[in-house]
Amino acid sequence: MHIYSLASCLIQQGHKVIVITHSYECDSNKNNNRHGKDNEHGKDNGKGDGNGKRTGVRYLPGPLKVYYCPFLPMVDQDCLPTFSTTFPLLRHIWIREQIQIVHAHQATSTLANESMVYASEMGLASVYTDHSLFGINDDLASVILNKVLMATLCNAHAIICVSHTCRENFIMRTRTDPSIVHAIPNAIDADKFTPINTGISNTISDSHNDRDMESHNDTSCSDNSTGVTGSSNVKDRIKIVVISRLVYRKGVDLLVGIIPAICHMHPHVDFIIGGDGPKKLILDQMVERERLQDRVEFLGSVPHVKVRDILTRGHFFLNCSLTESFCIAILEAASCGLFVVSTRVGGVPEVLPSDMIRMGEANVEDMTRVLKEAIEEKIVIEVKKVKRKRKEVVVGLQSGPESEYISESKQEIVVISSTFDPVKAHERIRGMYSWHNVATKTVDVYRHILEKNKKGKESWSVSSSTLFSSSSASPSCGLLQQLARYKSVGPLAGYIVCMIAISLHLFVKCIDWWQPRELIDVVPDLKPDPFVRERDTETHAMPCYARKRIFFQKDCMHRTDGSKEKGR
Repeated sequence: MHIYSLASCLIQQGHKVIVITHSYECDSNKNNNRHGKDNEHGKDNGKGDGNGKRTGVRYLPGPLKVYYCPFLPMVDQDCLPTFSTTFPLLRHIWIREQIQIVHAHQATSTLANESMVYASEMGLASVYTDHSLFGINDDLASVILNKVLMATLCNAHAIICVSHTCRENFIMRTRTDPSIVHAIPNAIDADKFTPINTGISNTISDSHNDRDMESHNDTSCSDNSTGVTGSSNVKDRIKIVVISRLVYRKGVDLLVGIIPAICHMHPHVDFIIGGDGPKKLILDQMVERERLQDRVEFLGSVPHVKVRDILTRGHFFLNCSLTESFCIAILEAASCGLFVVSTRVGGVPEVLPSDMIRMGEANVEDMTRVLKEAIEEKIVIEVKKVKRKRKEVVVGLQSGPESEYISESKQEIVVISSTFDPVKAHERIRGMYSWHNVATKTVDVYRHILEKNKKGKESWSVSSSTLFSSSSASPSCGLLQQLARYKSVGPLAGYIVCMIAISLHLFVKCIDWWQPRELIDVVPDLKPDPFVRERDTETHAMPCYARKRIFFQKDCMHRTDGSKEKGR
């Protein structure tokens, strides 16, 4: 979603953007072609090559061109790392589309890491965005990942992190020059995450209860001041929403202790849990052990398009993550009008103002205390007595006369109201976070690196005069200078990286000879969608000479076309 949203805004600002990813397995029973137009080389029909794989070129609104390259995914939608076999096709696409900037995303994406090295060899500007927090040589996986990033990002022109905490973590892990590392936060489309009671009072009632109340035909009185209809069997409930992948990193073990404690303290509290994962089993066991089947609702895997409908059912959003670089989920919840309760980890304290979130330490006791205080502070529970009138008909014995009378009875109903205004919260999020602002800051980074490198080189074309010519990401940096940077990775790893770099440099020269740049056709630029351009403002418009051709690279594009969208 980050890549698609950022690319759409860049296109609206007048830039040319393409996305390259690997092929995907498609469900042959579904018509996924509704998300894009036909393939450049024939009809796609949502299946790509007809064998259940999505390959080729597809177009998304904007228009945004997406290349689904026939690269082999290995594990978790990551390609098999080769640092050679993917280069010919990527080089062909970059020359064909006249790419100036290569923008890669995600540390664990092998295709993104390879593209950063390829961009350096072809003399293209390169930008990398880091989305996650990782350990600083805490374990073997962290050591390997950090060494890989140090090698592939040696010649990167700029690094973008999604929070200041993420920036500090990245600098410490990779020993990168802090002057080229920028912090640009994520954003959301606030129009897609709106409160359900927009424009109405701040009294919140459960939507399911509202529907149940309407189904009771014998209800004859209502309390219009609170928006709650009286009923003998229906009561308002406090809803706490949890939407995440049910894995260890998301703090599912904390939920196992928090849910029973809160349910015992507050009899009017229910939990709604969306998401799936290996830790769902311990939640099922907890619900059965504590007999909370009526208090905890499991929704399973939730598509992103359904998240808003689930969030608007609740009063609070609970995030128990053990590590987060930014956490877009709490931003979406706040935009829907929910008060957020979260663990104080990573970049979470940077996301929301203090009056929209309460944070606690990542343990059961403190999170239970914080959630309890939030409920008591933001929720007002009021028990009201209402009079119910019922007309009754009594038939006399032995066909005697009928008599009618009206009986009155008093009933108690529970009214749940909130002191947290969802409409104001939504408007604040809309003002604080916007993809247009993210795109504007990203363009500033692009412009800075292009102007910086233009001083020493008039164009980004690659010279092929000698083996040690300036075939690198920096105009003044040749192969020898690149090798010096690669050697700084480590005493042993540095030499290994240098050997890989030399072999890749020779491979690039062979490809340049085998497929000359002059023989590759350049495709014309697509015309922007007029319906998209109408939404542009003078602030976001840019002159033609300032437009840049940008290439986004990431292994996973789950949410751009909907075909491989993962649930939370």
